[in-house]
Amino acid sequence: MDPAYQIRTSPSKHRALHAARALTPGALIAVFPSPTARSATPAASSSPLLSPAPATLALPPMAARTTTCSSCLATPPTPRRCTACKATAYCDAACQKSHWSSVHSRECAALQAAGGEGAVPTYVRMAMQVLLWPEKFAAVEAQLDGNVDRFEGRAEAWAGMEVPAKVMGRWVAAGAKGKGKGKEKAVEVTERRVVELLCKIKTNAFTRSEAGEGLFLDTTLAMVNHSCVPNAIVAFSGRRAFLRALRDIKEGEEIEISYIDCTQSLEHRRKALELYFFQCVCTRCNEDLDNYQLAARAPTSAIKLNSFSVVPAPHKYRETHGDLQGTAQAAGRERRVYGTLPSSRDFPLPERRRQLIHSYASAMNGDSDRWAIEPTSYFLQEALTYYKSVDKPEAALAVASLIAVESDPYKYVEPFHVQRVQGLMGVANILLGIPPGGDALPSFARQVGKYTDFPAVKSSALSNVDYMSLCQMVLVLVVKWAPLGHSPEWELFLLYREQLQEIEALPGRDRENGMIRAWASDPSQMAQFFDFAVVKPMALLAELGKAVLAVDFAKDKNVCNF
Repeated sequence: MDPAYQIRTSPSKHRALHAARALTPGALIAVFPSPTARSATPAASSSPLLSPAPATLALPPMAARTTTCSSCLATPPTPRRCTACKATAYCDAACQKSHWSSVHSRECAALQAAGGEGAVPTYVRMAMQVLLWPEKFAAVEAQLDGNVDRFEGRAEAWAGMEVPAKVMGRWVAAGAKGKGKGKEKAVEVTERRVVELLCKIKTNAFTRSEAGEGLFLDTTLAMVNHSCVPNAIVAFSGRRAFLRALRDIKEGEEIEISYIDCTQSLEHRRKALELYFFQCVCTRCNEDLDNYQLAARAPTSAIKLNSFSVVPAPHKYRETHGDLQGTAQAAGRERRVYGTLPSSRDFPLPERRRQLIHSYASAMNGDSDRWAIEPTSYFLQEALTYYKSVDKPEAALAVASLIAVESDPYKYVEPFHVQRVQGLMGVANILLGIPPGGDALPSFARQVGKYTDFPAVKSSALSNVDYMSLCQMVLVLVVKWAPLGHSPEWELFLLYREQLQEIEALPGRDRENGMIRAWASDPSQMAQFFDFAVVKPMALLAELGKAVLAVDFAKDKNVCNF
């Protein structure tokens, strides 16, 4: 198949990727690295020099360097460490041999010179690999822009890169000496060269956030420009990156991703983009649109996909949600909440609850019911983490459902977006722990209802929910959308697909399985069943989630004691 992208150039954006053909939501644009990457042709008006020999590097995070395989980036149960440098780990002898031939034969001695088990920052290690293997990674230095002059204007950032630059020459010399076939030329490493290379890595490398941090750098993927209204997304699995369309992309249209969390306020987005030395001028930024305003403008084709989601009503995306005034007011609340509710998990649980209580009023902004706006969305995630930590599945399920129904769909309109899929995975995971036929959840809801407006009739309705079928149908949604938002080889997708198969194999569920299969094969004909089995229960659980937060953090009634 011909490449789905072309490399083009322009005076304002330099090199960029453009669609070589029309792309639909979820379409795979490219995999990096890929054998077809060399055949990606530049546009007819472009210079032939724009078709580079791509270079790709992928490294595990520094903190997990001895538990994550440096070859395939998996996390083996019993890692096999390099006995020489003791700074890398592998799944087995095969992974170790592969990594030795590809990178580590020169890197090993360099890591030993750097202190062996002593941690070398990931971006420094990546620079070391580039310098040690110029025949493989020359494109990193030759073709990437590092904003060097602008970095040099930031004294603190520049000084931070000068420190490793002063010793990198010695490390690289140790790695290059006597390695391979002995024919390599001496590597000339000046401090200036190292700092410029570090600038390029900091500017162009991706954080593999979905895959446990680490860094990924591909010289072609690095050409994809930023927008806070992206039409594409990048996902990582092992040593590969998958570039997929989020929306319909016309032939010739530029492919754009978001380098940052584009669902935050304009103030926070601009702060995050300072690393890249530009200010975004997309529609979201120019008009200061919040997540609801942007969702209301989403393409109809993206909204229609939600007919197979926990928010299947298309009109909800076109509705207004409270007083929409952009994100300027939210920025002040973000600062207050982030200041009182740090994201670190290194707090005793009583202290964490105190932080949640202290930040609740600012996070909620009264009774606006706008759950997709920061810092409310951030608060929801922190509350969910807290309830999981204290092992209160009833509260965790309620808050996870609130996120899945009233927050994520408006932050990420596409139902296959990785963040939405992961949210549903979280719901399913909690549902798997709910005992079938038990009264724990309705009883918990009744206790919550004593302190807030959650009527007894709603608590009783929770008794009528088939939680196993709800879990199964949520998993069907996960299995449907995960490959489109990420890849068929995503470890989490494979795990939850297996869980779905295990539920389908449970004895005594022939009738339920038949109904669910009929719905999955023809959702439009089984819409009423879907509404009864999934949409209404999830909405009810979301309402319970609102009540739980109010009781626990506004009225200071510890729901963990219910």
